[in-house]
Amino acid sequence: MWEQVKSGCVVFHDLSFLHSLKLALAYNEASNSGRLSSPRGGIIQSTFLESIKKHVEEILKSSLGLKDCLINYINLDNWTHNLSGFPQREAILFCWYLQWYSVPPPHVVKEAVQKIKAKVPTSSSMVPLLRLLLPDTHIRAISEIDELLLSSG
Repeated sequence: MWEQVKSGCVVFHDLSFLHSLKLALAYNEASNSGRLSSPRGGIIQSTFLESIKKHVEEILKSSLGLKDCLINYINLDNWTHNLSGFPQREAILFCWYLQWYSVPPPHVVKEAVQKIKAKVPTSSSMVPLLRLLLPDTHIRAISEIDELLLSSG
């Protein structure tokens, strides 16, 4: 991933590697918490997996156009068409971001935001309510969505 980000040369045209890594992380978490037991212990080294996880998150943080891509994603019906205005590197990083943080489709995010705005003043944080309405979405993505919505008024 890092080599692709640095060079701008995209090799991974699908997201299966992120699915695999997320599956390995879930297995590791279940194994470490005791929800999954094996007589020989875990088959994956925890330190190695956590190191990869941290590295992936650092790569995703390196995106300079993330906020703009996220605004387009939330506000535009045809967001994929509007990614064509971004450098390929930023578009790919954004797609990885959506997958890694389990961000739902734009219409689901919009619907959740509209439900919240109907009940709560827009000057306050929507993080707790977004967390309830988008339970599979990582807290980092929810916080960034909230930050964007608060800054855009």
